[in-house]
Amino acid sequence: MHNLADRKYQEESGAFSRIPRETVVFEERSEHTDSEMEELAKLAKIYGWKSIGIVTNGYHMEGAMTLARNFGVNAVPI
Repeated sequence: MHNLADRKYQEESGAFSRIPRETVVFEERSEHTDSEMEELAKLAKIYGWKSIGIVTNGYHMEGAMTLARNFGVNAVPI
């Protein structure tokens, strides 16, 4: 996902390319979507994030968004 997001970031068109690179965080401690959301919830609290963008494939997006809500993370699908 890191490589995919980086490639998307470098594209000239699309919403992802308009996000300042220094604001992009890749959570790398977890091994599964549920533990990733738990880690993201911690990061959101530490950094005071009001919302996060979730980048994943179509198959996983619904589950990722559900987990984000379950952990109290205001998430936007990207």
